[in-house]
Amino acid sequence: MTSPAGAAGSTEGAEDTEATLIEEELPITAAEEDVQADPPLSGANARTRILVVDTEAAERDEMRRTLESAGHLVTAVGGGQQAVEQIERALPDVVLIAAELANEDGFRVCERIRERQVPNVLPIILVSRSSDSASITRGMKAGANDFISRPFVPEEFLARVGTQASLARTTSIYSRFVPTEFLELLGHRNITEAELGDQIQREMTVLFVDIRAFTSLSERMTPQENFKFINSYLSRITPFIREYNGIVDKYIGDAVMALYPGRPEDAIRSAVSIIEYLNVYNGYRAKSGYRPIDVGIGIHTGNLILGIIGDSERLEGTVISDAVNLASRIQDVTKLYGVSVIISQDTFVRLENPTEYNFRFLGKVKVKGKVQTVSLFEIFDGEDEVHKELKSTTKTDFETAILLFSKRKFEEAAARFRAIVTKNPEDQAAAVFLNRADVLLKREKASWLLQ
Repeated sequence: MTSPAGAAGSTEGAEDTEATLIEEELPITAAEEDVQADPPLSGANARTRILVVDTEAAERDEMRRTLESAGHLVTAVGGGQQAVEQIERALPDVVLIAAELANEDGFRVCERIRERQVPNVLPIILVSRSSDSASITRGMKAGANDFISRPFVPEEFLARVGTQASLARTTSIYSRFVPTEFLELLGHRNITEAELGDQIQREMTVLFVDIRAFTSLSERMTPQENFKFINSYLSRITPFIREYNGIVDKYIGDAVMALYPGRPEDAIRSAVSIIEYLNVYNGYRAKSGYRPIDVGIGIHTGNLILGIIGDSERLEGTVISDAVNLASRIQDVTKLYGVSVIISQDTFVRLENPTEYNFRFLGKVKVKGKVQTVSLFEIFDGEDEVHKELKSTTKTDFETAILLFSKRKFEEAAARFRAIVTKNPEDQAAAVFLNRADVLLKREKASWLLQ
């Protein structure tokens, strides 16, 4: 969708397509293992993971046997603290807690778990020898989703556990379509509270990342291979967005739009991490004879309205703002200058310590759809050490040349840009400005001859 990526030859006689390669290759660094795709969604017949909490061994084993007979995966612990620690290690689908625990009653354990886990994400069922209304009321107030009394009928017991697991799974699936963080920004705990017209206005940083030359990559694949390629690629880069407190707002084909409610530094760290990862990953692709995956990332900070739009039959969470359009346009500019990450001045001035990053001023650009020019900065921390060093050593000359260019001193600007291109022939931004300066200088000389 953006500019052509660097070319590489194909391996003669290779049977694997690029879509297959991206899925089957072995990890090349420890970092590769940290960006695996999310586990697949559980199907309707998936085995439910259940945590049983009971200090009475006989009663604990009874629940275990009943649940395992229905095909569920069961972990059993004897106390409340063990339960809390187990949940921190691996979140189960359902928790069953005996109300009559030896050291700490099940009601208090339920309250402790609820301090961290909400009912629609982790259902809790209290199991008690008592069935009086006071115990049930106390259990519901403690945060339990359901209350089962002993002795229980196995069929009813399994049905109620299954109902809670199904509800939690449905909520989990919904959260993949409308992020939980999106709903939390609107002040909602889950999707059932969302209503048409809900909205908030606040300042956020918007990040767009897009594959360059995706058309040339995709035309060599079947539709099925395209889907496999895109999903595998997205599963590799989106963890870097979430790692730095970003919210994936939407996928637009091979492009990703993300929101950062916190500091703009979070968006930059995501961008740098994505570029660093792809540099390593592309090295592995090159060994197999495939072209690299090249991306452009645009970042802008501004006010936006986040909310729910649609009609009574169809709702969608979305963001409406000129800030979104500008971030997308800035991403487009990365193609022109042949750089990976560009941020706007509005993002740059909000950084607590800009000198923490390797950056250079790219001048002012009039992006498509905007009347006023926008000041842009390149962030090149994610590049390999050779190119990072070249851009660092020529930064002063580059920015001086940009200043001369803005003052229409094209001859002096061209001389400096030419020197930079001589040192770093791959500096496309310098080459673009050199060409512009030469063209404008010729026009000026031509106009002088006509006077």
